[in-house]
Amino acid sequence: RKRVIIRFGEISVVYEPTSDENYRSLVAEVIHACITPGEIAVDVGAHTGLWTLPLAKRILSAGHVYAFEPEPATFSALNRNVKLNHLTNVTTFPFALTDRESDRLFYIRQNTELHSFFDVTVEPYNQALEKSIVVKTHRLDALVSQGLIRPPTFVKIDVEGAELEVLKGLQGICIDDTTIVVEKHSAPLLSQGIN
Repeated sequence: RKRVIIRFGEISVVYEPTSDENYRSLVAEVIHACITPGEIAVDVGAHTGLWTLPLAKRILSAGHVYAFEPEPATFSALNRNVKLNHLTNVTTFPFALTDRESDRLFYIRQNTELHSFFDVTVEPYNQALEKSIVVKTHRLDALVSQGLIRPPTFVKIDVEGAELEVLKGLQGICIDDTTIVVEKHSAPLLSQGIN
């Protein structure tokens, strides 16, 4: 079951939707509650656009969404969905965000929601690997400092267990006024001292 942690300043809230329909409803509720027109949003682990598309529609043309999806077929689907919805305030990137600039093995599974940096899935269930590919990784703070993206006011992270790595890649930017939404995969996070 997906668990989403939302941080509002010093407060963190855990949501545990019980179905895909509830998760889509949660996405809509979070976006409505946390986003206003003109904001800058980052969608880390954008998949096919479940968060990207409603974020772009909510922030309107004054804002912008930067969406990151490293798996090539899923990245293509994300771009098709952006085009289908005529969204001009979205920039997509075909690489992953972590805590380092590197090339890294990325494991592909039949269920596209379970692609990850880990050769074994931990939640919600194990699924066999199909193949592995090498993907580029970057730090979000480096992209901001290089002027490739604007400083975000909203960050959503859903990267199948590598969430802490993405958070470490935010250290070089001020996030005091940034709303951060993280899907929690407890086993990898707990093994790194986060609970």
